[in-house]
Amino acid sequence: MKIRRTATYSVASCLAVLLAVPVCAQEAEASKTTDSALDAIVVTATRRDSNLQTTPIAVTAVDTKLISQTNPRDVGDLAIFVPNFSAATITGFNAASFSIRGGGQNNIIVYFEPPVAVLVDDFVVPSVQTQLLDTFDVAQVEVLRGPQGTLFGKNTSSGVVTVRTKRPEPGRIGVEGRVGYGSFGTVQIKGAANIPIVSDKLALRLVLGYDTSDGYYKNGACYGPVVAFQPSKFAGRSGCGDGSSLGGTSVWNGRAKLLWQPSSDFKALLQYEVLRDRSDSIPTVSETPNSPA
Repeated sequence: MKIRRTATYSVASCLAVLLAVPVCAQEAEASKTTDSALDAIVVTATRRDSNLQTTPIAVTAVDTKLISQTNPRDVGDLAIFVPNFSAATITGFNAASFSIRGGGQNNIIVYFEPPVAVLVDDFVVPSVQTQLLDTFDVAQVEVLRGPQGTLFGKNTSSGVVTVRTKRPEPGRIGVEGRVGYGSFGTVQIKGAANIPIVSDKLALRLVLGYDTSDGYYKNGACYGPVVAFQPSKFAGRSGCGDGSSLGGTSVWNGRAKLLWQPSSDFKALLQYEVLRDRSDSIPTVSETPNSPA
């Protein structure tokens, strides 16, 4: 009886040890997950660096790690990660239509200023036709929901989208690049270089990008006969498109940043950026049938 009893206790002890191993492993994994989840996220929603957890503003931050993992085409594609924020293009134009909590704009008339402001490194980008920004060399995107006129001025009744590009890093030499090729003659070439000039005091960052494509639309629709409400040389004309490609892109941009920090108490950042966009407008087709009226 003692032998059986001892054997029973031994088996129970072994089972307890075996069951404790995965429990310990789960606790260690949970501890590791908790530690990684508590990494501090620094935002500039209050015009100064602050922890996201303690910032008294409804703000969502998308960092460079998430951007590199998802490889979005532009800033608008990041809307899937931000609650109450939607991004689309205005019909017939390469223009952004950002909306936060239902407030946005869907036309390009210059007299209608959008209620969602877009800033790049604290510089306001006022035109909706220049707000579909490339995400290459972007450090973080912050979306602030709700009126933000106190810190960001007018045209912020719905919110603000702030984009922070990467800064020069003194004492580090680095090169980043991205090359893409696709159908419809799509070619993307982007590169960035971090160049230290004076150790720990002066650094330069250069960025260059080029994006081109033929467009996947074809000018093949037929029209006519044209009905005019008054005498016109186009009255009665009809025909079809020549089949050429439409909606192509042709964009190149460059940015230079010079960081000077002679001491821990003083820091100056000089920035120059140029952008040229000669892309085609997105074509539209009217399928309204002809009417004698």
